[in-house]
Amino acid sequence: MWVMLSHEDLEKITNNFNDPIGKAGHALLFCGFMDDGQEVTVKTWDLMFPVVCHCVSYPRDFHDEIVLLERSGLKSCPILFKLIGFCFGKKLAIVYDMKFKRSL
Repeated sequence: MWVMLSHEDLEKITNNFNDPIGKAGHALLFCGFMDDGQEVTVKTWDLMFPVVCHCVSYPRDFHDEIVLLERSGLKSCPILFKLIGFCFGKKLAIVYDMKFKRSL
């Protein structure tokens, strides 16, 4: 089952968001490690920008991705990654069971 994470949890997992590994649309990607050592990828949508900079699609993008990943018929699809958890704090975030290879 999925885990609800706090902003502080995300900071710990990603080493304070110090090393982004890429961008996906309006989101940033970070490599991180769970407490048990499991390597994960964290996708974040930052909600701390001034209102003028907010993209109204952030919540919709986040919602659509969660809905896609929770559909039981798609769980065996090889292009989807296992959902580990998510956050509704200062950042919207989704944590995936996905290893990132810097050589890509």
